[in-house]
Amino acid sequence: DLGAAASEGGSRRQKIAKAFAASIAYENPLAQQLIDGLSDIEGLTVHGITDPKRLGDRVPTVSFTVDGIVPETIVRLMNAEKIFLWSGHNYAWEIVHQLGIPAEHGVVRIGIAHYNTAAEIDETLESVHRVIAMLRQQRS
Repeated sequence: DLGAAASEGGSRRQKIAKAFAASIAYENPLAQQLIDGLSDIEGLTVHGITDPKRLGDRVPTVSFTVDGIVPETIVRLMNAEKIFLWSGHNYAWEIVHQLGIPAEHGVVRIGIAHYNTAAEIDETLESVHRVIAMLRQQRS
């Protein structure tokens, strides 16, 4: 675990490096679980690296958009379900612009940390599926 990695022998710098490595080793599978679950949703685009072989080249914050649905709407409904995430351009308006996404809408962002669990990722994915299905039903 993270605490054990940080308490093993070595210099302070080595302990910190071990703790970071343990954190990354824990978070990357959760990020892949989230990316895989989001990728199953029709009309949803995950922005950024999704290749499992390149997971080490990204942080475990996943950004996505859904065709025809404003990100803030998804966030508001998921927050009501006690799933807390955020939306917007996150000070990366030029990247959002380059992706062809309106800066006033931005993306939905879900962040993963060393204290999250696989069960929480499953719960988040269930909420995303439920909220998107409800919003699509309201549009039709």
